[in-house]
Amino acid sequence: MTLVVEGARETSETLTTDADGRFASALVFPAGRIAFTAYDLDEEARIALEPREAELEFDPRARASRALAVNDMPRLARGDEVLLLATMGPTWRFRFAQEEADEDTARTLVQSEHDAGDVLARVPGAGPLPGWSGSGNPFAEWTEVRTADEPTVGHVRYPAPAELPRGGAWAEFRTEDEQWVGSVLLRGGGGEQAVVLRPSAQLTVHVAFEAEAPQADWTLRVTRAAGSGAAGTYAVADVDENGDAYLSGLDATSVRAVELLHAGEVVRTIAVSLLPGEETRVEF
Repeated sequence: MTLVVEGARETSETLTTDADGRFASALVFPAGRIAFTAYDLDEEARIALEPREAELEFDPRARASRALAVNDMPRLARGDEVLLLATMGPTWRFRFAQEEADEDTARTLVQSEHDAGDVLARVPGAGPLPGWSGSGNPFAEWTEVRTADEPTVGHVRYPAPAELPRGGAWAEFRTEDEQWVGSVLLRGGGGEQAVVLRPSAQLTVHVAFEAEAPQADWTLRVTRAAGSGAAGTYAVADVDENGDAYLSGLDATSVRAVELLHAGEVVRTIAVSLLPGEETRVEF
């Protein structure tokens, strides 16, 4: 975590917490206001602190206080330790590798390291606990996997405590270019889990409209296979006026079927079996 400390006379310092979440300032701040702002590695991911006004008055002449909470410290003295509460949900750490067929034998699968910096993740089976003040479900949205020291190791951190289904929730991964995909079962926070990415599958669909059928408001919905994550929608796509649709970046092990919908109602469902790295064509 990155912590920005701002004091009087435009004094500021940017600190990185250690593995225990502690930080230590090397600057001597002048007397006056001290404010704290926390980020998850960079300023694009701000972390809320409690109390919301994480602000103190620093008095270098004051005696050190035994109180740790900001609310209990009317003045900050030299040598005081401040307890800041970061409003965060679970943090999951992953080590990434990629697996593909050997170019010479085409039958042997070969694994190699994969840089975590281009990976996105989501946990559609999880949701925020009741009482979360945010909107939507942050776990179901694709989010960037963040990296620190090791290029193949990354983490995702969420702004709300998670409610996981019994037995855990599946995390889904894809690279930004949608060429690699994977999934892993999460049973709780902490620790490091291995994720093997495999070449993504593609799906090409053509819908043969009947002569008098309306050609607008048609969509496709790809649904998940049993035991591969949250039941329901995996991906969606619009059907164009020619009856064509294309979906990429699919995990072949996670897809069960393709549904054709008109005005939100399912018209027909076709079971599919996708292969990693290959394109499958479906006709409705």
